[in-house]
Amino acid sequence: MKDFDAHQEWVDSIVAPAWNHAGPENRIGYVIYPSAPAIQHRAAMNTMPSQLFGNFGSAQPHKTGQHTFAKHGQVTLGDQDDWANRMGRELLGSFYNQLAQCNLDLGLDVNDLLQYISYKRNQDGVSIPLKPLPHHPLKDSGRIALYRGYYQHYRDQCMSLYIHINRKTYACLRDNIREENAAAATQSIYHLAEHQSLAASFPSSSNAQIEEVVDRKVEAGKV
Repeated sequence: MKDFDAHQEWVDSIVAPAWNHAGPENRIGYVIYPSAPAIQHRAAMNTMPSQLFGNFGSAQPHKTGQHTFAKHGQVTLGDQDDWANRMGRELLGSFYNQLAQCNLDLGLDVNDLLQYISYKRNQDGVSIPLKPLPHHPLKDSGRIALYRGYYQHYRDQCMSLYIHINRKTYACLRDNIREENAAAATQSIYHLAEHQSLAASFPSSSNAQIEEVVDRKVEAGKV
């Protein structure tokens, strides 16, 4: 119980300052555009230039000028150590999966294989071996499956609240709103001009009120 109370006290100490600064709003919407190929692995990525063999596809001329993670990705993946380890893990995972698809066995542990892959540190040229995998695909398969289940549950929760608005839908809604606003503004000006032109036909001393407009006539652009 003490641990629970201490944890709750810690949570309150974090939430309370933010809660006190919040306004009357009780709903927050996040506009998020995650990369499905990178997160869901739904498509291939430009990891490196085409090797002319594998799952990259045909070596189309326009692809030779595209940026890749191998040639241009170091600034997006952290420092040199982060870049090397992340790239090494992706390459090893692809290699491991390709062997499995071909019913080929690897007689070497994946972490041992990583120890034979290294990069030269920029500042001194020293070779640094890659780090072991944080979760072993075989020894930690149960834990990996558990966290994959957590991720799927989280994604299901997000999708239940997801409002799908693509660029085409957004443009259509934006144009409709603009047309409605323009029509409303035009209508307001129309009613104002109509009221003034009719009211001007009465003597200034008259107390008559306009009850109904039975006809309209436009002369020189005015009602």
